[in-house]
Amino acid sequence: MEVLDAIDAMLEESGETKAGLASSLGRSRQSIYNMYQKKTDVRCGTLIAMARHMGYEVVLRKGNDEIELSAE
Repeated sequence: MEVLDAIDAMLEESGETKAGLASSLGRSRQSIYNMYQKKTDVRCGTLIAMARHMGYEVVLRKGNDEIELSAE
């Protein structure tokens, strides 16, 4: 799944809006809309912050091993 598609899925599942997401990240609505318009690569820290805001975790998985990523 592409990153922007994953963000869309999290938005839909959580009931959050792009405007609300932007606000929670301290960004303008336009910055989030531009991310979609330009199909920008999302920085890992930004993806983690977005996911956490919507109640998700970002996890790397190899077999039974998992590493949860944090933006701190």
